[in-house]
Amino acid sequence: MKRKLAWVLMGFLTLTFGGGVALYVTRPDSDVVNPANCARIKKGMTIDDVKGLLGEPEEPSPPGTLASTVHYWTGKRGFITVQFDFNLLATRAFYSPNETSLAAKLRMWLGW
Repeated sequence: MKRKLAWVLMGFLTLTFGGGVALYVTRPDSDVVNPANCARIKKGMTIDDVKGLLGEPEEPSPPGTLASTVHYWTGKRGFITVQFDFNLLATRAFYSPNETSLAAKLRMWLGW
């Protein structure tokens, strides 16, 4: 009787743990700073369009030239850098991941 109960308990714990791992791995990514959103930023978009997609940026960097400014958006897995011209129209956008752990690399590789 005790042996049967132990097997049932072990099976229950295995299923519970496996289900928890499956839910964790397949959860939707709530971070708006991701490669897909970076790809949506097109040349000529206004800063308001980009803010509508990504939210408010961090403090902009000082202008490198009189013709451009750079804004940064930081997320859990990386950051997006967008360069704007003097009319505050996007000229370039880059996504840079900031995770280096094996689990993070695996999630990025598998698209989770």
